[in-house]
Amino acid sequence: MSDINIYLSGGGGAEDSFLLDEKFMNGVNENKKILYIPLAMETDALGFEACYDWIINTLSKFSKEFVDIVMWTNLDGKSWDDIKDFGAIYIGGGNTFKLLNNIYDSGFINLLRAFIDAEKIVYGGSAGAIIMGKSINTVDEENDKKYRHHEGLDIISGMSIICHYTEQLDCKILNYISKIKTGVIALPEKTGLFISNSNAQVVGYEPAYLFDLNGGRNIVKIGRNIPL
Repeated sequence: MSDINIYLSGGGGAEDSFLLDEKFMNGVNENKKILYIPLAMETDALGFEACYDWIINTLSKFSKEFVDIVMWTNLDGKSWDDIKDFGAIYIGGGNTFKLLNNIYDSGFINLLRAFIDAEKIVYGGSAGAIIMGKSINTVDEENDKKYRHHEGLDIISGMSIICHYTEQLDCKILNYISKIKTGVIALPEKTGLFISNSNAQVVGYEPAYLFDLNGGRNIVKIGRNIPL
């Protein structure tokens, strides 16, 4: 597998993901043209306008230069020519099943895989992070509309991801592992991962947690790596 450059956020606010966001923006320093996909969100009468304001405010503070952020709210009919010039793709949070099914049904899943294989940068926040795992059934309560797709991009050695982690989710995670038979990386809101060179480095203010197939809960401290 080619080297990958993936940033995964545990789903907190801008202050929680500050260190990960800073690392991400340093990573896209050479090409600050970023594709923003907010399709996990449920929109109001103003559509995705608030999402665009949020991403501009969140990322622009890390650069003295202009950050060119292009938002797509429809993935249908997109091609490699449409995405090849972006330095990074940022996939935002919301309903994980809504997001993943939109990516599959539009055919964008193939472009996203190609983008990752080309060693380009992808950032996933909350739902955008969870779809990078083996299965999104770690958040099966979000499947309120009986969405069809649940298999993620599986870029972390067969493990699944859960965000907004607290110890209250331990029983849910162990139940998931017993059914699906995959390990789980659990990210608190103040925690992120930077995945590159066959390792996932913990970035942020709190440790990550690795649940193995035997149900063991292993603490991975800030700055330490989860081997992939």
